[in-house]
Amino acid sequence: MKNIIISLIGKLIPKGKFVKHSVFERITNFINHNGHIVSVSDSDKYLSPNTILVNSESYKSIDNIEISETNIELNNEFYPISEIKKFDSFFYFDEKINIDFNSKITKFEGEYLSMFNEKSLRFLLDGKYEQNFKTSFEKAFVKHIKEAYNEIKKGNFYDGISKMKGAGFGLTPSGDDFIAGMLYACDVLIKYGVKINTDVKKIREISKSNNPISDSLIYYASKGAYYKRFKDFIEAFLYKEENLNQAFNNLIEIGETSSSDMLSGFLIQLKSINLL
Repeated sequence: MKNIIISLIGKLIPKGKFVKHSVFERITNFINHNGHIVSVSDSDKYLSPNTILVNSESYKSIDNIEISETNIELNNEFYPISEIKKFDSFFYFDEKINIDFNSKITKFEGEYLSMFNEKSLRFLLDGKYEQNFKTSFEKAFVKHIKEAYNEIKKGNFYDGISKMKGAGFGLTPSGDDFIAGMLYACDVLIKYGVKINTDVKKIREISKSNNPISDSLIYYASKGAYYKRFKDFIEAFLYKEENLNQAFNNLIEIGETSSSDMLSGFLIQLKSINLL
């Protein structure tokens, strides 16, 4: 484990002792006593604000982690943070380029919306996709999400967010992924110089949950700190259209509906601002 990478935004990396929380094929999540998550992987596809990237499959042998202001300790091996390579989790606009959000959103939806997961919240963007929800349980889920979204559209924004929080199932419920996507859209708009009335800190407070993975996702989204695949997507979406197909495919493979739900929230929040 000679070569490891962490996020550039070291101040946001949670500190303390971490034990295993959940194990997947290419990534392992660790949690501390405060419920903060740190992930370890061997693939840069999983780089995020709270990921430690290690070489080869040595990450599978890690049983405990301890992070301080100056060091990361993996299985009792110390790595000075000042000497570790950094992944920059932030997104930066090219101020020399004007963005036509209208045409980009319209074109993207026309080409890619049909490729979102069929059980995702894309029906909020196009009602025809409601037909994919057939069971009584699925229809009740759709009804709940639409009620939450209607609150947002009526101007009861934070009531709608509260109702959206935790809706759905999976490692990160659809409603939480949707909220994270909205927060990323807020970050893009703010950095582009668009004045928005949305209070990002309030969204974060309302969206806090007992699901540590969802809570971590929303926390970093509220800080404008991106997961690599979503950052790659945004850069392609805004600037590098030739990379968009690959960036979209890389993103959409995360989770069952997670990325599709996040993209739905991202697009809806972009469209809600007076850009179109």
